Parts: sequence; C-alpha cells; structure tokens
Amino acid sequence: MMATSKSKTGKSTKYEIRQSRIFSESFKREKVEDILNKRISIIEFCKLWDVSSTSVYRWIYQYSSHYKKGTKMIVQQDSEEAKTQELLKKVAELERILGQKQME
Repeated sequence: MMATSKSKTGKSTKYEIRQSRIFSESFKREKVEDILNKRISIIEFCKLWDVSSTSVYRWIYQYSSHYKKGTKMIVQQDSEEAKTQELLKKVAELERILGQKQME
C-alpha cells in the first residue's frame, strides 16, 4: 500500500506501509540451507525477500546445526601459531631439564 504525506517543508513524500509477514518453518529451513550452501548470500536474500539481516541470522542460529549463537571462533595467523608451538616445546624442554636436575 502506497501513501503520500506532506512534510514540514511542504513537499509531498511517498512511503510504503510494510505488511507483516510470517514465514513457515519449512521456508526458513530451506533458505538457511541455501545460504549455508552459498547458493545465495545473506545480503542478496535480504534484498530479494525484503527481510532484515537480523531476522536471517536468527533463522541461521535456530535452524543450522553448525552455527549456534554465542559460539566464538579463534582466528590465528600461521606465524603466531608456529610461535606458540615453539614456546610450548621450549617449556617442555625446560621442564625436562628441571626434572633431571632435581633427580641429581
């Protein structure tokens, strides 16, 4: 439904009253599957169906077995990971040396 109104400046503006919609569970599951399989992006889906990205993420958290709200992913550069592994090896070596010294 399209409506017009006059603003304070006297110019008429057009606005659209958005209908409230309810999507079925099967529709949501199907669309979440499409998004997760990269058949459509979240942005494209939002534009196509006029749905907020907040709603789409809510559907993903609700209907996906892989993505749950509150799950955190730690991203580490390879060099940082290698440095961490090297330090862990050094700690293990020092603990071994300390153990030998205590036995002597």
